[in-house]
Amino acid sequence: MIGAAIGILMLIIVAYLVVGSTLSTADQIINTQKEVTQQNEARMRTAINISDIEYQTGSTNIYLNITNTGNEPISDFEHMDVFLTIPGSNPAKYSYDETTGTEAAKTWTYSKITLTDGLTNEVIHPDMLDPGEMMWVHIDSFLVNPPVSGSFTSVSTPNGVTSSYTVSIR
Repeated sequence: MIGAAIGILMLIIVAYLVVGSTLSTADQIINTQKEVTQQNEARMRTAINISDIEYQTGSTNIYLNITNTGNEPISDFEHMDVFLTIPGSNPAKYSYDETTGTEAAKTWTYSKITLTDGLTNEVIHPDMLDPGEMMWVHIDSFLVNPPVSGSFTSVSTPNGVTSSYTVSIR
């Protein structure tokens, strides 16, 4: 009789552990699915456009504008990359840094964020690229040759959305 009671007690404990771990695992799976769904929704609402690429003659500076044409604010600049390819050379990757780029680090920074008119400073979320705002980007490229027609730049956002622009010099 005592053996049967101990056996039943052991079955109850094992059942409790199995059900508890199953519920915990199911909860983790549901939370992960929610996070993935939120990331995918943010990606669908994200869109950027590159424009106005300028090369400062006699220097290594390249300037371009990135406009947020989507509905999702962009703030995690540390995870945004700029790629620059000049015909006949390998692509160069530039990562964000709050200071001017250096050859060793290959970085980019921005001088200001404005509304798309280029004149009105941002007011909603300072230091975030909100929908309808434009970021003035500065790349210290350290290129031997300046950008020419066919040079290609691409920008990727933290959630994986990209935009590209091919330079056309007339």
